[in-house]
Amino acid sequence: MKQRSREINIFSISALDLFASALGAFILMSIVFMVFFKMTAQTPAPPAQPEPQAEAPPVPECPEVQVPEPVECPEPSTVDAEALAATQADLAACEARLAGVEAQLAGTEAQMDALATYCAQMERRASVLEAALLDVRIPPLDIVICIDITGSMSQQIQGLKQEINDLARVLDRLAPSVGIGVVAYGDRRFERVIEKHPIVPTSAMRTLQQFVNALEPKRATLFTNANPDFPEAVDRGLAEAIAMNWRAESERRYIIVVGDAAAYPEKEASAYARAARFAATPGQHVAAVMVADRDYERFFRQLAAAGQGRFVDDVGGQSMIAAVLLAILDV
Repeated sequence: MKQRSREINIFSISALDLFASALGAFILMSIVFMVFFKMTAQTPAPPAQPEPQAEAPPVPECPEVQVPEPVECPEPSTVDAEALAATQADLAACEARLAGVEAQLAGTEAQMDALATYCAQMERRASVLEAALLDVRIPPLDIVICIDITGSMSQQIQGLKQEINDLARVLDRLAPSVGIGVVAYGDRRFERVIEKHPIVPTSAMRTLQQFVNALEPKRATLFTNANPDFPEAVDRGLAEAIAMNWRAESERRYIIVVGDAAAYPEKEASAYARAARFAATPGQHVAAVMVADRDYERFFRQLAAAGQGRFVDDVGGQSMIAAVLLAILDV
């Protein structure tokens, strides 16, 4: 029978000792730390320290008011007379300048008041004229402007160029339908005595404006560089105007002769007769606008009388529109 070994296994005993030692150490440390944790939990936290407050700035001390010493007026004997005289002169000049400015300002205010009054008057006058034009009722009409284009008529020709379109616009406000034509007559010695543009409605004013723009006051003749006789070919121009293409729709027809010289003496009677025959038809009239020379006033008055139209004294020649309107209104 085999005998049991009596040797002690040192490895087994060492492991048991190790575990026992570790357990003991753990227990001992737990006891120690439990006491420490308890003390820590029961210890109150120290009170919070208050934040330091900012120091208030020091109050500045009010400085003492320094009262100036009274100034003593110098005795008259110590005054600089030259400085005083210069100062007084400057003061007088300044006062004079101020008075001048005040006077100028007063004059300007007076002018402004006068201008404002004038503008108010013109405004009222424009309102009255506009209302009067609205009251005017003109049936469909045709107008032929029969104008002298010799050299002395430069101002009137230029006025016709500038105002022919304005005239059309004004007439459009007065009548439902308007036609305008132009006959330009000169001296019988001209190479072309007559230039004319047929009657066109105001909607076709472009061609008429181009024709008028091409008109120039003429001085040269076929034979000389001067016009030896002052009367002009009024009778010839009137005949061409009567033969124009008058529109069937026009209920009133006007020939307006604009010139500064009469017809040739031997043609005056013929001009009166033509005007009378044209005016024999109801609604047709020949008006006469005299410009620049009163020596021929008799002729223009008789021509207007024969044509049952108005005589317009337009010696100043200020406006073609005004002259034409005066010739056709209140006939």
